[in-house]
Amino acid sequence: MAPAARVGSYNLLNLRTGYKFWQQKAEAGYMRDAEVAISAFSALNDTHKEHPLGDTIGSRVMGWLTVRY
Repeated sequence: MAPAARVGSYNLLNLRTGYKFWQQKAEAGYMRDAEVAISAFSALNDTHKEHPLGDTIGSRVMGWLTVRY
């Protein structure tokens, strides 16, 4: 059975927020810092396929801790 030639419509909302909680100027002149962040892919949880043969994609939430030293 051949897949449908078209992918159905969907809404995609991606969100990201971060908070820089540490910042310090290094002796060499650059800034050292640390940040925590959270990101939501497909925050509306509108499950969809981006390709007729692809997997069904739902929402994803990811977190980061970034330190630049």
